[in-house]
Amino acid sequence: MATSVPTAVPSATMAPAPVTPPPPTVAPTPSATAPLRDALPAGFEVLDPTGRHAKQARHVRRLLPVVLAYLEERTGKKLEPPLKVVISTIREGDRCAVRGLALPGARQVYLYVGSDTPMSQIETALAHELAHVLQEQVAGGSVESVTLAEGFATYAEGRYWPLWDELTGFQETVRELRQDGRYIPLTRGSLPCDTDTRDRIYTERAAFVEWLIETCGWERFWRLNRISAEPQGGHAEPEEDLPFIEPPVLRRNPSYENAPWARVYGKSLVALEQEWLASLSD
Repeated sequence: MATSVPTAVPSATMAPAPVTPPPPTVAPTPSATAPLRDALPAGFEVLDPTGRHAKQARHVRRLLPVVLAYLEERTGKKLEPPLKVVISTIREGDRCAVRGLALPGARQVYLYVGSDTPMSQIETALAHELAHVLQEQVAGGSVESVTLAEGFATYAEGRYWPLWDELTGFQETVRELRQDGRYIPLTRGSLPCDTDTRDRIYTERAAFVEWLIETCGWERFWRLNRISAEPQGGHAEPEEDLPFIEPPVLRRNPSYENAPWARVYGKSLVALEQEWLASLSD
């Protein structure tokens, strides 16, 4: 049987109960890194085959959906599954240590880490290598031009690149490199590899790609990629028996250029570079 519970009614002389104001709303402090999520999109995997990098693999699993969404927002293109991200061990003591690798046509990305590798560096490498796979997907094959490949992948990193090197922006960084006499022309031949030189080369090409897209649009940029790409016979499935890929040893920075710039933009790479650098002086 239900029991009736009388409700107390205050008399006219009863003081009202004090009301505790709600706590003030505090806006969340923006994190230095993007917010993390737990669920991986279907068809994407993050693997730690050696079992030595559980912490980093866990971080990458949570970050991957965020980076995928950011790349789509930044480029207007969606990276489709399947894809495997493999966490492996960096080559310690290498003055030009490879931080990541995207296998052409294989839908596999390798991230090379050590026990003290900053998470911001892992995030940058993840965004960079995913951008390589996205570029191959859109272009229909592997893009071998260093300016197109590394320029796009570094440009696509966007917000993840400054987290690592604390840059002020691609264009401003190139201005500073030129003022310091440290600018490396896009058409310069292969140079001995160290991380500082490689980062300068990648940043300069990212600034050039950014200018090219903002000046001439995405349609012409992707057309140049499609013309330049080496067909891979469609998008291959990731290998079931995952190969253990050690980080390659680089002694010189790649300088290969095969893109038909004049065919798409009506100017050679040298002429386009001069026009871009002139815009930095305006």
